[in-house]
Amino acid sequence: MKLRKFFNRFIEVNYTHILENQDIQTHEKHSFNKNIEVFVENIESLSINLPIVLGTIEETLKKSLKIHQDFLERNCKKEKKNGKTFYIVKQEHLRRNQKLRKEVNYSNIAHQIIQRNFIVSLVSQYDSFLGGLIRAMYFVKPELIDASDKKLTFSNLVDLGSVQEARDFIIEKEIDAILRGSHSNQLTWFENKIGKIRDKISSWSDFIELTERRNLFVHNNGKVTNQYLRVCHENGVKFEEEVKLEDNLLVGPSYFEKAFKCVFEIGVLLAQTVWRKFLPENLEEADSSIVNLSYELIHKGEYELAIRILDFFNKYIKDYSSQDLQLRLLLNRAQAYKWSGDSQQCAKILDEKDWSACNDVFKLATQVLKNDYENAYLSMSRLGSQSDEIDKLKYKEWPIFKEIRKEEKFKMCFKSVFNEQFELSEAIAESGYRITDEAIFLATLKECLSSAAKRENGFVGSRFIVEKVLADRGYDISSSWDMFYKLEEKGIIETYNHEDPTGKYFPLNSVKMKADK
Repeated sequence: MKLRKFFNRFIEVNYTHILENQDIQTHEKHSFNKNIEVFVENIESLSINLPIVLGTIEETLKKSLKIHQDFLERNCKKEKKNGKTFYIVKQEHLRRNQKLRKEVNYSNIAHQIIQRNFIVSLVSQYDSFLGGLIRAMYFVKPELIDASDKKLTFSNLVDLGSVQEARDFIIEKEIDAILRGSHSNQLTWFENKIGKIRDKISSWSDFIELTERRNLFVHNNGKVTNQYLRVCHENGVKFEEEVKLEDNLLVGPSYFEKAFKCVFEIGVLLAQTVWRKFLPENLEEADSSIVNLSYELIHKGEYELAIRILDFFNKYIKDYSSQDLQLRLLLNRAQAYKWSGDSQQCAKILDEKDWSACNDVFKLATQVLKNDYENAYLSMSRLGSQSDEIDKLKYKEWPIFKEIRKEEKFKMCFKSVFNEQFELSEAIAESGYRITDEAIFLATLKECLSSAAKRENGFVGSRFIVEKVLADRGYDISSSWDMFYKLEEKGIIETYNHEDPTGKYFPLNSVKMKADK
């Protein structure tokens, strides 16, 4: 299928976004949502694994130091001078001593290089993300390429063979030219299409320093240059300590954490702004994306990062697909402040909204955040056990209930509503992830089915619920598949091949509740 036809098909089909990743790679790779998901996954993988890698090197260093120290104690004469200990190495032990010292030095060097390389990789992931974001822009608005000043020779046209292939060639040349520019110029290219954004992003100057530091690591072994100092000065970078020409810049855990949050913030906010500008008809998915992303940040305790992103939305984003999603963002912002220790700001955010006309779930959330537990228990009782908005799993998992769950009265109320004891203990699989039980699987499936029902031709892919939704929530994939098959054998759920009525997609193995037949 030609890419132009593929563009048109993708744009005109109002297809569900509850899809199986492996079966829709071709068009998903050009979606804004997919680009954000992959970007976040990639940089989070760096953040999670850096301490593990460094820990391994540090263990090797400790062993090398011990081996060397033991060698010196056994084979060398010890002397003290001016309060310091020296070892006199005999001629026959010089080579062995040199080898052991090198092993210690190798670990020290590796410790430094690995941290630098993780910074380089972090910026590289951002660059790759930008390329995907630009492709997504051309994907939804192919006519943008008409404004390009890139040219083709006659021999290029002969080699490419079609107008569409020529367009693709120009797009790649355009992306290459953009990415070869400075990171400041890259953002300028985007700002020419979406409006000024750098002044709205709290960590912009930190980002410029990060990218310039990355350049030093790649091109100058980390030594400060005049260009680094000039660019940082022009962009208002504030250093905690004075940085001078020829200084060697290092990377510690605190710097990497700061860099990670900076890249995360800028990437997500830029993508969301571009998405809303170029695909306004897709606003509901954009809203859902940021609601889910901020929820996951709060769930993982990344309150500062959640606050940065949600403050941006509160101040600069005015259009939302529904009041429901806008209120969810508001609640996420309020609880991010609360769990970060700023209950006063949390209360201020909540008081700016009149919640009297909202449903009981929203009222319950505000009552919990305001520590109005007595009214929260009344709201729990009114919602009952059959609510479409909240079930027992959400009471156990939602971070908004993290403090009230400790109250005995909450446990009593939970038992009264659901006729079972409130328990948070979970079984853990050998993989280290949680084991999926029947209640968790069914609650998750109902949640996905509810979301799919809101879309034309919506469905839930079998692999999607097991290997994406449940896996992202920390559940072991193997145990989830085991539960899937058990529920199918018990006749509670059933699988089927979902047929796309337009005939534009292959049938996908999907799942639904047995009663939905």
